[in-house]
Amino acid sequence: MTFTARQTTAGILAGTTLALALTPLAPAVAAPAPAPAPAAAAAAAAADRGDVLSSTRILRLTVPQAKRLLKNAGYPTTEVRRPLVAYRLKYRTITRSGKPTRASGLVAFPTTGPRRLEPVIWGHGTVATAAYAPSTDTSDRYQQAAALAFAAAGYAAVAPDYLGLGTGDGRPAYLDSRTERSATLDLLTAARSFARRHGRQLERGVNVAGFSQGAHAAMVVGRAIQEGKAPGSRLAGLAPVSGPYAAIEAELPAMVHGEVIPKLATLYLGYVLTSWDWMHGLYGSPQEAFRKPYAGFVTGLYDGTHSGDEVWKRMPDTPAELLTPRWMKQLRNPTGAFLKALRAYDGTCRGWVPKAPTRMFYTGGDREVPPTNTLHCANDFARSGYAVRTRDLRVRDHVGSGATGAIAAIRFFRSH
Repeated sequence: MTFTARQTTAGILAGTTLALALTPLAPAVAAPAPAPAPAAAAAAAAADRGDVLSSTRILRLTVPQAKRLLKNAGYPTTEVRRPLVAYRLKYRTITRSGKPTRASGLVAFPTTGPRRLEPVIWGHGTVATAAYAPSTDTSDRYQQAAALAFAAAGYAAVAPDYLGLGTGDGRPAYLDSRTERSATLDLLTAARSFARRHGRQLERGVNVAGFSQGAHAAMVVGRAIQEGKAPGSRLAGLAPVSGPYAAIEAELPAMVHGEVIPKLATLYLGYVLTSWDWMHGLYGSPQEAFRKPYAGFVTGLYDGTHSGDEVWKRMPDTPAELLTPRWMKQLRNPTGAFLKALRAYDGTCRGWVPKAPTRMFYTGGDREVPPTNTLHCANDFARSGYAVRTRDLRVRDHVGSGATGAIAAIRFFRSH
């Protein structure tokens, strides 16, 4: 998760202009995307998954430029070793019901060194604005920074926007494991073919990392790769950072009891409930779940077209001001469709154990995704006979753990 300060608080980093003398970019590359595939054939859609529809070069950075960009985005620069180039890919994937759709994502490569590159998948944290996704973030580059850090460290970075974000079709599918998995694996396929056309080859071994929402997605994607759902790939390493792995046992109780900053809890709840309603049918009408006046506009507020600042300003300060008494009770004792969706979401660390080297990162003072999430995940693995190693990053807050955790993931992947 993470409605970061960069998205929601004016004057911190939102909208910061980077004073970088970036290498001039060539015009957008590739022909316009063809019309979407006809709704009939799921089989044909499956065959086309991962096809690249268009590519646009968005950044080319020297080593000094990469260091300046990462520093301005709050990232350590110790692992920057190579110049890099980054592209936005638009590609074919599927909706949660298996219908064809289009998504976008960021792919970045070092421009010097070996032509065979080890890929790293990076899952981003909560983004409510389509234009703030990794492939389209041109404000402060924060959502691009992790992928750029991996490329500058010598990896091929693969960073999906997820459905409905970036330049993809539809509304955001927030905290949806099914489409986070399919959109990510299809971008990996697209990245492999795109790399070949540019004289590079991606290794079979794939490292998977992510922050917040993306940490949960990393677990889902890592499991899928391990189980053979990404032909031509094997799981090489797994390093999720500060993920909400245990909504029922950790995240929701923390929201109810004020352990999560109340304003941020309110923003997350508005996003997940409106998103899960169209996916899982949580309520008959917004008035069942949301108080006035929020019931009248909250669904539209999370359609991907509104800025983080706007969402922040229009939403109340506490969950109790947003939700009806019935739905405040649901947070404490979930039932029905909400409970079913939560159980499916919380299954990330159950029923499997990673066979690749794995390290889970968190920060002890996190008031957005409390570290009890990581503890519950580690306990789930332990019940399956696997003792996963965890590490406290000892940074100030949730947002800080994202930047520090990405660099920690680079070092961890290098170590095995």
